[in-house]
Amino acid sequence: DYYYIGRHLLGYEPFTEPEQFIAADVNNSGHLSGFDLTTLRRLVLSLDTEYPNGQTSWRFIDADYVFPQPTNPWAEVWPEVVSINDHAAAMMTADFNAVKIGDVNHSAAPLTSPLAPRTGSSALTLETQDVLIGQQTPVELTFSTADLQALGYQATLEWDPAQVEVLNVLAAGHPAEGFGTHLLDQGQLTMAHVGELSGELFTLVVRAKRGAVASSEAFKLTSALTSAIGFTADGTQAGVDLRFNGETVGAAVFSLSQNRPNPFSDRTMIDFVLAEAGTATLTITDLAGRVVWQRTAEYAQGRSTVEISSAELTHTGVLTYTLTSGSDSATRRLVVLD
Repeated sequence: DYYYIGRHLLGYEPFTEPEQFIAADVNNSGHLSGFDLTTLRRLVLSLDTEYPNGQTSWRFIDADYVFPQPTNPWAEVWPEVVSINDHAAAMMTADFNAVKIGDVNHSAAPLTSPLAPRTGSSALTLETQDVLIGQQTPVELTFSTADLQALGYQATLEWDPAQVEVLNVLAAGHPAEGFGTHLLDQGQLTMAHVGELSGELFTLVVRAKRGAVASSEAFKLTSALTSAIGFTADGTQAGVDLRFNGETVGAAVFSLSQNRPNPFSDRTMIDFVLAEAGTATLTITDLAGRVVWQRTAEYAQGRSTVEISSAELTHTGVLTYTLTSGSDSATRRLVVLD
């Protein structure tokens, strides 16, 4: 979508449908500009979690409505609300078209379950070296690719922050603005890049916190925050592989993210990724190990999100939360404010 909006702004492939203009107006300004690209990138990288200027995730258009100026849908306000009052019929219908903001290539679909990771042949493989990371001297891990068929990629790189520390992210072919470095202390780096992919992309400067660990054991690609997707100019989308010395480490494996916001006083969200669909249990305990909240449910493969209110916990201060699914388990800490 970032690619197509850029092509439109540069005049290479101008939009022709009003729905494309509406979807591309990410910042709800009533016109398209480079700022829409910046806004969209920040959302993809999880730097921002809401659309600006009152923009909603979906916009709606009466199915019978005809835009007087298709290339300028903001020329007048289109009907977006249907009011049904004092209806006597057993059934009444409203016919409308839904536009997902940011989705200019019409690939989004309304879902009632969490998004599952995309499958198929990988459009992109990130490669780096498998080295031993120690506590004394920082190690540089350079990520590169030689996949000239791919137009771009996005993903979340994760590691255990108690085991490994990322000291710096050095941009190369992947520019600095395409990284979300706000969660490095929590073991997550979000990334999204559109453009030439040959050669070195970026370098991580890393150091072990306790003992030595192999880079292939420390780092993994997931869809925890930014979904792991590779894509080409024709719109083909598939997964992203991470290889250490030629050995592939698959994307979208089991992972538990840090809750957001943290600390919190009202509500918080916990994201996690399941390698396959199934039963998962999320448990919150106090520091003495007493269970203060628990939920067991069926979840789809890929990313899911659980929202928790502080009123449900009846505890404040530092708590731990654990996700268990089959033989997989992960634990993190959260802080509830008074």
